[in-house]
Amino acid sequence: MLKGWTNRTVPPLHSLIASWGGRLVFAAGLLSIGGATAAALWDHSLPSGDGALAAQAARLGLDRQITGVLTRLERQRADLDTHVREEIRAHSAEGLALVQALNQQLGAVVPAEVLRPLMVDSLRSLGSFHGLGGYFVINEHGHALLAPQGRPGMGAANADSEAQGGTLIPSPVTALAVPGAEGFVRYEDEAPPGASGRTILAHFRPFPALGWTVGAAADLTALEAQGQEVLLKDLRAERGTDDPGVLLLPAEGARETPALGADATALAALPGGSALVASIQALARTGGGVARVDWPFPPGSPPAPGLVRVKVFEPWHWAVAVGEREPAPQAAAGVLAAWTDSGPVLLLLGGLLGGGALGVGLLVFGMGRAVRQARASLAAQALALEEREQERRLVGQVIETAAEAVLITDSELHIQRTNAAFSHLTGYPADEVLTRSLFLLASDRHDRRFLVTIRSAVRATGLWQGDFWVRRRDGAVVLCRLRLAQARTQEGKIGNHVALLSDISERKAAEERIRQLAYFDPLTQLPNRLQLRNRLAQAMAATERSGSQGAVLFIDLDNFKTLNDTRGHDIGDKLLIEVAARLRDALRERDVVARVGGDEFVVILPHLDADPAEAAAQVERVAEKILIRLNVPCEIEGLAHVTTPSIGACLFSGESESVDTLLKHADTAMYQAKARGRNRLCFFEPAIQDALMRRSRLENDLREAIDREEFVPFFQPQVDDEGTLVGAEVLVRWIHPKAGLIGPGEFVPLAEETGLIGAMGRQMLECTCALIKKWEAEGIGGSLALAVNVSAAQFRDPLFVKQVLDLLSHYGVDPGRLKLELTESLVIDDIQGSIRTMNRLKAEGLGFSMDDFGTGYSSLSQLKRLPLDQLKIDRSFVEDVTSDPNDAVIVRTIIAMSRSLGLDVLAEGVETPEQRAFLVANGCQAFQGFLFSPPVDARTFEDMLGGPVTFPVSDLQAWRPGGRKDYPLSSS
Repeated sequence: MLKGWTNRTVPPLHSLIASWGGRLVFAAGLLSIGGATAAALWDHSLPSGDGALAAQAARLGLDRQITGVLTRLERQRADLDTHVREEIRAHSAEGLALVQALNQQLGAVVPAEVLRPLMVDSLRSLGSFHGLGGYFVINEHGHALLAPQGRPGMGAANADSEAQGGTLIPSPVTALAVPGAEGFVRYEDEAPPGASGRTILAHFRPFPALGWTVGAAADLTALEAQGQEVLLKDLRAERGTDDPGVLLLPAEGARETPALGADATALAALPGGSALVASIQALARTGGGVARVDWPFPPGSPPAPGLVRVKVFEPWHWAVAVGEREPAPQAAAGVLAAWTDSGPVLLLLGGLLGGGALGVGLLVFGMGRAVRQARASLAAQALALEEREQERRLVGQVIETAAEAVLITDSELHIQRTNAAFSHLTGYPADEVLTRSLFLLASDRHDRRFLVTIRSAVRATGLWQGDFWVRRRDGAVVLCRLRLAQARTQEGKIGNHVALLSDISERKAAEERIRQLAYFDPLTQLPNRLQLRNRLAQAMAATERSGSQGAVLFIDLDNFKTLNDTRGHDIGDKLLIEVAARLRDALRERDVVARVGGDEFVVILPHLDADPAEAAAQVERVAEKILIRLNVPCEIEGLAHVTTPSIGACLFSGESESVDTLLKHADTAMYQAKARGRNRLCFFEPAIQDALMRRSRLENDLREAIDREEFVPFFQPQVDDEGTLVGAEVLVRWIHPKAGLIGPGEFVPLAEETGLIGAMGRQMLECTCALIKKWEAEGIGGSLALAVNVSAAQFRDPLFVKQVLDLLSHYGVDPGRLKLELTESLVIDDIQGSIRTMNRLKAEGLGFSMDDFGTGYSSLSQLKRLPLDQLKIDRSFVEDVTSDPNDAVIVRTIIAMSRSLGLDVLAEGVETPEQRAFLVANGCQAFQGFLFSPPVDARTFEDMLGGPVTFPVSDLQAWRPGGRKDYPLSSS
């Protein structure tokens, strides 16, 4: 400070004396002071006083300098912490937005076990930021599905983490990751053996839809180290090489780095430098202070006495030292020349008062106050200049180290300054773009009007931001985000523009990949079900506005499963790709074709004729084109494949029906096309839909009926040729809670299709065993045998034999009282397995009757191998036995064959006396049909068992109910 002060330009002392005013002032002062006193004051007192003031000022200067350095360090640390927090918060928001978008777009169509890994992989694909952190996901159990990446020890993505029951996220994060929680957490990361720990800063946000916590974390220690390196570089660039003034050394607890230890290394090479390092570190250990040292600067000169001021920057454990040589005493002329005008005024005042001692005192007082005021003023100016210069350097540093490309232009958008990120992004060196227009970077994808729009928006509002295609120096085009803002002067004029460019091509590509996954089928690249629903809703709205018709075609490939099973799924996939291409070729550009799953495709035909009849004709023409194209053989890996489509169509106009309803109607029509022979088109018919709805409701009721045991047995008597009751067939009936009694013709075929027939058969078999036991206890029924129908599903069950024997044992029923009726087709389908099952039960005493004999394809050689007891002539032969000679021959043959095999024979469906008479005449032994009795409930049948019941021929006509038919448990 004294050096700067004494170098000021002031009037030399001889010039002041040369003026008459100056001579008067100087003479008056000398006269008032005694010669000796004046000499003493001139030779000793003033230099001595000035040296003391200089030393004090030096100390104050050191204090001010070290305070400035510490303030700067604290500001840098705080700015770094704020920047890291903002960036981590932004990353966590970005991660949460990504999983929310995926859940919203795919949650309704993708299973959770597929969607959740997709979300985690999408976050993982975003990568780590700065290479020092990344995203993390904690599931509802507190396990990490994804942990931050970036350096060893911070954790890494681990798909097995949840299965292992472990977590890769430290406990401070998982403890706070509770539903609804959001915020920051700072924790010490566990370091590998031999390494120092790291401080991690994480921000987490809740994702209630899945009970997850999504967040981002960064290695705060590493980021601080990077910031420290930049700061050290700047501080060393600012200080002088001859006399650095400020020294930075590690104190106790500091992280040792080559950059931080550079000052200590450099000092140790100078004469007296090692002693200076020791003094600084000693002061740092005690918290800081001031010491006299040998100051070794400038290098090459011998160390000179100096002062050093030391303080410790506690957050980073840095020893901050500020020092300089001690100021030498100044000559009296120099000191006088340095005083301001107040010095001579006080000197004159002392002379006029005429007191020597008083004059000296006033002179010294005036000199001291003037010096202090001048020095304070100059110090304030110097500090202000230093702060402005520091701000300028800080702004330059921020621009240069920014991750985004920064451009500063003049008021006409001519480039004045760029940073390193700009050159990295565009490939242009800074000197190549200076003075050139910002729109030099615009690619051919932007026309002149677009650029004029940007310029106009900035002039009107001071800001424009949006997507901007940048043409790099090598000609490549990169999608960037441009933010262009005005910077005005204090007078309100446009001074500069600041432009920020950031490459968003990877983000856009990731968004496009996500959109492709969300809306398109990955195999055929056709729209998927979600996209189809959007397109169909748009088409319905368009027909509402235009009054036209539209159509939905539901296409299913016939027998595609057979191809997959025989040739493999890879061949099936290639065929699906070829079908997709042919469908696109067969349609107009405005038509939509989508794959909704498996081998199912949907076509939307918008803008058809307003007349429904003409619109239907247009649909038929399109369907004909599709049928022709898909019936052409497709060669895959050397083999030709022909795939035929079944097409269901449904017209629509407006939005009177929902999207789901339209698709359901088209699907219904497609199944109707399959039922009519495949490879054809069928339009939706409401009557068919009504029948399907009734069938669907009946199926639901049927499942509930099994659980509630609503099925009951009915019994149709079997009589011999004398009309005596010899047995009965057990037939199932359904007592519906709302519809009442339902005949088997309505629900048995449905039970077979849905696989419920097995459970129903087991219930009937158990109910029959329970009734036999009950009648034995009541002393009715005698040795009467009951025939129970067994379905194919029930008979093929590996546990069937065990179930039958367990029921007989549980109820204590004689096996001879139970006869199992099997259809001819059931037995012949697996003749060997049927024989094994029948023999096991036959050995326990059960009997077997073959139902509907004559309708199948069994041979005599197969028949003789079966352990049967009885053959039942099917009702279809009995019905026309008296009028159709062919049926008569078949019935006679069955009766004769039964006798030759030693089997009983029973004719079912006997409804007239003429039929009975023919059967008796040809040797039939037993009968069953409405001529004798319809099926009756258990109570009525018990009344028949209560006494000797016969069916005389004279009474047969009274039982005939008009030719009704009944069904056994099996529908065949």
